[in-house]
Amino acid sequence: MQGVSINGHRLQQISMAMLPYSTGTMSLLRYPKHRIQLEHHGADLLLMLPAFLALELYQQGILPQNPAEPVEMAVSGKRLGAFYIAEVRYPNWDHEAVRIILRAARRQAGHDYR
Repeated sequence: MQGVSINGHRLQQISMAMLPYSTGTMSLLRYPKHRIQLEHHGADLLLMLPAFLALELYQQGILPQNPAEPVEMAVSGKRLGAFYIAEVRYPNWDHEAVRIILRAARRQAGHDYR
């Protein structure tokens, strides 16, 4: 099982606060590696992850709101490079994954990932 990281954040380690079951308790949600999938499609990556995790990645600023801002992708500690968010597709059903297409950034002289 491979671990996916965005900007150094391991996705399986992202914790999300849930409603407590009772007074004085704290509940956290994390998704295991098998719920986070990354596929290569030519120069693009297809990231598939649970909707709550996708929302939390935006909430924490791990995925940028600005589509011109690149993110650093890695799998099992191996750097894949910089990518832009090209497309986000939401599931038809609540149990399906959000699909995020990441397009490889190209380096040019004098510019970072543009």
